[in-house]
Amino acid sequence: IVHASTRANLALSPDYVQRLESVYSERAAQAYIEGKFVNLNDGLVYYAFDPLEHVVDLPIPAGAELGVGMDFNVNPMAACVFWRRGSQVHIFKTYELPNADTEYLCQVLKEEYWHKGLREVFPDASGKERSTKAPGGKSDFHYIGEAGFTMRCKEANPKRKDRYNAVNGKLKPRNGKVSLTVGKDCQNLIRALSTYSHEYMLKQEALSHILDAMGYPIAYLFPVDRESLRVQQLLGY
Repeated sequence: IVHASTRANLALSPDYVQRLESVYSERAAQAYIEGKFVNLNDGLVYYAFDPLEHVVDLPIPAGAELGVGMDFNVNPMAACVFWRRGSQVHIFKTYELPNADTEYLCQVLKEEYWHKGLREVFPDASGKERSTKAPGGKSDFHYIGEAGFTMRCKEANPKRKDRYNAVNGKLKPRNGKVSLTVGKDCQNLIRALSTYSHEYMLKQEALSHILDAMGYPIAYLFPVDRESLRVQQLLGY
């Protein structure tokens, strides 16, 4: 058995490894940088989450940008509202609306946060093709655009493991400081982060919607798949 570290790849600059260490958690770094056999499909999905470290109330700072992650589902419609300043992300409001639809959720978000500058939605990418309420064949994306929001997503959702790694890396990167926190009022999200596990994932489907709403913007804004990181390095950001 040969363990090969990314550091041994002479075609890569030291900056590339440093970038990996700034976005991967310790467990992910052991697997993807050091080349060791680490089981990332066992135990808690968000193993880096620690309520004592990550649950805190923070005001919206000057210059911060507001956004919302959105998962399309009839029961519930889930959303996570957050502010972002630089690499710091703080989720301060969550929604799990029973028997709701995208049009209604957008209305709620506009009423509560439009005046505070909320304009960007980071949705489930499949929303362009299906709808939780579709008279005339309108998609979820149609209602988001009709409400005046800008959508931030790629053609397809990232792989689940990349989304999980992105969130764990923000919670506790191997080389860097915590840059993802959750407000104390987001009790359902805190419970989901603390209990969602690989072994019982099918039985915990009810927890997945709010977690997906949280994960979509993190994976879009701070991707951890190697190709995206390599492109960022080549572009100089």
